[in-house]
Amino acid sequence: MSAWKRQIPKQLTNLQVGWVAENGTKPISNPTFGQIEQTAKVLATVIKCTDELIRDSAINLTQFLSEIVAEAMALEIERVALLGDGSNDPFCGVLNTSGINAVTMASSTVSFDDISNLIFSLNEAQAKDGVIVLSRAGLAKLMQLKDLKGQYVWCPPSASSPATIWNIPYVVCSQIPNSVTSASTLTGGDKTIAFFGRFNKNLLISPREEMTVKVSQDAAAWNSSDSSLESAFMTDQTWLRFTQALSINVTYGNAFSYLIFK
Repeated sequence: MSAWKRQIPKQLTNLQVGWVAENGTKPISNPTFGQIEQTAKVLATVIKCTDELIRDSAINLTQFLSEIVAEAMALEIERVALLGDGSNDPFCGVLNTSGINAVTMASSTVSFDDISNLIFSLNEAQAKDGVIVLSRAGLAKLMQLKDLKGQYVWCPPSASSPATIWNIPYVVCSQIPNSVTSASTLTGGDKTIAFFGRFNKNLLISPREEMTVKVSQDAAAWNSSDSSLESAFMTDQTWLRFTQALSINVTYGNAFSYLIFK
């Protein structure tokens, strides 16, 4: 993103084309379009270190902390991109986007038919290059699942291709919970979620500013718990502030489906 806020078009309806005879009238197609307003939000954290720790460290502590913060931020971006509710979270993720296809288990436990319904709930255009995203516990359940001929739906990797679920590539995401009750209650249950869709096209993660770090030995912050001023300068501390700005947007809810299963 070149600005903190921008609008990009999205297609709402399909267009039509037709064959035309010589000197024939060309058909007119009027697909409708909408707009996605992208507004970048800031993801941040502050880490406080003693000056002594930084002096005595055998490694570059700033680089080490940058690596672990980058990992934590990547996990949070994954969580919001998939599960963000748009209220407690700054963005609405795939699960809570209007129009997403919800697939329901046919019985008390997941079956081959449920996976089939998940995949074929999308039309051919949306399913093309689609990927299944699920938790590690969800993958463990599907690895034990068989079709009507007794063949496992999970296919092991080969020399030329990765492992698949019924010939669909998958990605394991640690941010998908294993205690789901329903799409609106992600705790207190015994289920998990599998998503299917073309994430590389219909889920936009647009950076405004890459992760930056600012180091200060003079920073101060008000501690509301005991009404005191905490000062890095007065306590021989170095504070490191990490920030990253980005926008997360789902372009088309109908381009995704999900299955809550156990």
